[in-house]
Amino acid sequence: MTTFLWVGFSVLWTATGVLGVAWFARRRGNLLSSLRVGVPAFTAATMLIVVTASPSRSALPRILHGVGLAILGLFLLATEFLRVLLRRQPEQAGDLKLKSSICRCFQAATVLFAPPASIIILFSGWRLMYDLKWSLQAPWLWWVYVLFAVMMWHGAFFWTAEADRLVTTMENGYEARMPRGTDLLMSVHGVLFLVIFAIAFGRGGRPLPHPCRALIVWLEHCLSFLPLTWISVGAAIALWVLIGILAGCAFKFGNRRKPSAQIESRTFSENLRA
Repeated sequence: MTTFLWVGFSVLWTATGVLGVAWFARRRGNLLSSLRVGVPAFTAATMLIVVTASPSRSALPRILHGVGLAILGLFLLATEFLRVLLRRQPEQAGDLKLKSSICRCFQAATVLFAPPASIIILFSGWRLMYDLKWSLQAPWLWWVYVLFAVMMWHGAFFWTAEADRLVTTMENGYEARMPRGTDLLMSVHGVLFLVIFAIAFGRGGRPLPHPCRALIVWLEHCLSFLPLTWISVGAAIALWVLIGILAGCAFKFGNRRKPSAQIESRTFSENLRA
C-alpha cells in the first residue's frame, strides 16, 4: 500500500511540475527561458521532499546521488564533444547552420542538465552527511565538497553566461567563437569532476592536507545551537553560500572590466571582405 501511495504521489508531483512549466512558458512565450527557471525549481522542491520525507538510512538519497553524478558526467562529456565540434569549424567559412545548431545544443544542455544534476548531488550529499554523520573536518570530504561547490557556482555564473553569449552572438549575425581561456577552463571543469570522483572513491585511503580545518571547527561551533546531527550539515551549507558569494562577486567584477561595446568576433561577411 505504501509503495502504491508513493508511486501515485510521484506521478501527480511530476504532472504538477510539467503543467507548471508549461503555464510559465505560455506566459513568458519562451520555452527555454521557462525551463531555465522551472527545471531547477522543480528539482530543488523534489529533493527537499526526498531528503526530509525519506526514512533514516534510506537508500534513496544514495541512489539519487549516483544518478546526479551520472547526469553531470554525461553533460560534461557531451559539452566537451560539442566544443570540439565548434573549435573544428573554420572561422571564415563553413556551415553557419551547423555552427548555430552546435551553439543552441550547447545552451540547451547547459540549461536542462547541469542545474538539476548539481542540485540532486548537493541535496542528496547533505542528506548523506546527515545520515552517516560526516563532517567537513575530514580532509577527503573537504576537498570533494569544496571542489564540487566551486564547479557548481562556476557553472551557475560563468558557464551559463558563456552559453548564452554564444547563441546571442550567432543570432546577431556574428561568428560565434569561444575564447580560448574559457574553453580551457571548461575542460578543466571536466577534469575536476574526475578528480572529485577519485577522491570520493578513495575516501581517505590516502592522507590529504586540510587547509581550513580551523574554519570548519569555528563554523560548527557557531552552529552549536542546532541539534547535534545538523551541525555538520549546517556548516556545509554555510560554506556553500560563502563560496557562492565569492563566485558572484568575481563574476560581477569580471563583467565590469569588460568593455560594454566589445565584440569578440566579426560577422561572416566581414571575414569574407577582410
